[in-house]
Amino acid sequence: MKTTSFITLLLFVCFCCCQLQVHAQEQYNSSIQLNLSNMSFNNNRAGFFHPFNYEGVTLSRSVYKHIDVLASFQIWQPFVKWKGYDVDNDKVPVTQLVGKIDGGASYKMIELAGKYKHRFNRHELYGILGISYAWGDDIIITGAIRYPGAFDDIISSSSFKAHYWGLLTSGGYNYYCSERISLGLNGGLRLYQHDFQQYDIGLNIGYHFNSFKKS
Repeated sequence: MKTTSFITLLLFVCFCCCQLQVHAQEQYNSSIQLNLSNMSFNNNRAGFFHPFNYEGVTLSRSVYKHIDVLASFQIWQPFVKWKGYDVDNDKVPVTQLVGKIDGGASYKMIELAGKYKHRFNRHELYGILGISYAWGDDIIITGAIRYPGAFDDIISSSSFKAHYWGLLTSGGYNYYCSERISLGLNGGLRLYQHDFQQYDIGLNIGYHFNSFKKS
């Protein structure tokens, strides 16, 4: 994960340095953005002990004054135990736990979305709506044994490959340090099938440039 983070950051910095040779203009129609976030699943509070367990790169292209189209690739390393079923004191029969999802790891996401933005001076507010495809490892409960009077129950699990389609919605704020560089805060929610939901809050840094511009 650290290697992936370093390579992603290195590529981003190299791209920015190459683009600095381009003649500066007043308006830029494209951007590349590095995202660092904390992402959690449903009622998982354990994720907040890992400040940046989610990272990604987003490419953006303006198609109208206030509208952009986005394409992004994200990597998420969630805390393995995110469900935390309460099976103590006979509240839930152990047989009902078999087949339930009890964790997750190594998720990746590809997303396409539209963005509505409004900029005033150095400040920008925006909202995003789109689709998300996620894949990774789900930890499935394969067996559970309850011991009367014991502090913990014994739960066995296995890892299975999972694939999800879902809806992405998010919003945020960007501050333009210059016409080319922006820093921002963002929060998002992803709703997938099978009661799979993710929410995140994080930071981003963007580099703005011109692409497919007529000479």
